[in-house]
Amino acid sequence: MRIIKRSYYRHLFTALFLQAVLISSATAEFPLMPDDEYQSLLNEFRLKPTLLADNDGLISRLSPDQI
Repeated sequence: MRIIKRSYYRHLFTALFLQAVLISSATAEFPLMPDDEYQSLLNEFRLKPTLLADNDGLISRLSPDQI
């Protein structure tokens, strides 16, 4: 019976820990590009559709809403 309790609490702790990690990663804040810079980027993107592919680091500066 004690073995079952230990195993139960170990699994319970692991499940709670994994949920906490998942929640914290899901609610992490994303970067937000300022509006004037974002509008400039949109204008450049309209002229050159491969802009995001050519600049790898550019997409990491955008929030999900901006993408």
